[in-house]
Amino acid sequence: MFEEALSRRRKAYGENDRASFVTGKLLLGYGNVRAQQNLQDESFELHQQCLLHYKSTVGNHHHRTGDGCVKLADHYVRLKRYNTALYVWFWRC
Repeated sequence: MFEEALSRRRKAYGENDRASFVTGKLLLGYGNVRAQQNLQDESFELHQQCLLHYKSTVGNHHHRTGDGCVKLADHYVRLKRYNTALYVWFWRC
């Protein structure tokens, strides 16, 4: 479902879709599913893409960007990269 929706967005808006936050929302959800399937590396990549997408579409101070930061910070905590997790969470990088 997520792959199909992302594929449709790519066809409609191009590879680097910045038409709206919708692609970011799909990436966040897909990353969550992959995390639940214990596919942590894939989840981490999807959440990184999500955060970059949110930052470029809604900016650094939008609540959706905050959602992406929390997900990415969770991955860094899992990897025991606590300083990076705090940096991502606090500075929304």
